[in-house]
Amino acid sequence: MNNIILHVGPGKTGSSAIQHWLVKQRKELADHGIYYPEHKLDSNGISAGHALTLFDRDKDQNLVISTKKVAKLKEGFAASNCHTLLLSSEAFAVRIESIIAQFPKCKVIYYFRSPIESAESVYNQSIKRHFNTKVFNTRRMNIKRLEEFFGIVKNNASVELDIRPYGKAFFKRGDIVSDFMDAVDPTFNVHAPSRVINTSYSFEALEFKRLLNEVAAQGFHRRLDRFLQGYKGKNLKYTFVSNEEKKVHSEKLIKKVKKLFANSDYCSEPLVQVLQSFSDKPFASQQKTEQTCYNEFGALLESMKTTDKALFIETSSLVLAYSSSSTQLKLLKNVIKQTKLSLIDKMAVYFWVVKWKLTSTKGQNES
Repeated sequence: MNNIILHVGPGKTGSSAIQHWLVKQRKELADHGIYYPEHKLDSNGISAGHALTLFDRDKDQNLVISTKKVAKLKEGFAASNCHTLLLSSEAFAVRIESIIAQFPKCKVIYYFRSPIESAESVYNQSIKRHFNTKVFNTRRMNIKRLEEFFGIVKNNASVELDIRPYGKAFFKRGDIVSDFMDAVDPTFNVHAPSRVINTSYSFEALEFKRLLNEVAAQGFHRRLDRFLQGYKGKNLKYTFVSNEEKKVHSEKLIKKVKKLFANSDYCSEPLVQVLQSFSDKPFASQQKTEQTCYNEFGALLESMKTTDKALFIETSSLVLAYSSSSTQLKLLKNVIKQTKLSLIDKMAVYFWVVKWKLTSTKGQNES
């Protein structure tokens, strides 16, 4: 009998690590009777999974189910002689209704991460990739997406729902891939543990990027991101939420989780345990960024100057060019001025200052 398994994420629950491992193990999976269709990975090992295996984009770039793609997928599965079709994408979670319509009988794997940790992770990503300049806000610390998802799936008797607690302490053998494959097929032996994909910045790297997000220069930020991903600062583990705040929010969330599953056959206890577990990360205040500038940003810039001088010159010139119109960049200006540079490097910096200012003037004139 054929089995359909849908891994739906959601976001910030290790999907990149799972998908990276799965796509690299396609042959071994197929030998075990599990058909995992191929999908692309970017240079960082990150993927959208099978989003475009099932969906097309409409004229507004929204994802809509494609019956042609679904039919082609089913044909490929039938030809594979495998007994299980395994699909994975974070895009599935908010589109689960349209997917279930195509695969009425299936198993759905959903990872539940503490909304506090999830909100921090989403915030970090917004700094890294989406030019956010604001400090962390606790409004995202809720179970809204779980409530919406469960509201759709709970009344479908042909869907087997497996909500798994997210966190190293909860994973089988302490590894996300091992835990995931235990849900897919407990007889499958995971030889290699998952690798960390899309790693987090250190606190000083995150704050450095947040300040520089004032200037949305795409090419520059891609190069800056590559450097910051590899920079090992002093504060690699940190949280923006104090233990007192976590306790208050957790108590509210536990009540909501228990209420959500009160009239269902699903046991809420594993999710309650996730909400009761607090990390031992030290609290990091974003209200002290100016002090952090002088204490830590100098070391970051020295490391950049040593490992990628071209990026250092570009960064320094950008700050000097835009600091007069940006309060945030003024915090970095004095740090950069204290950095020792050769005459040639100073000339290069000021060449780039002129270039940035000309680019800015041109942009203003065109607008």
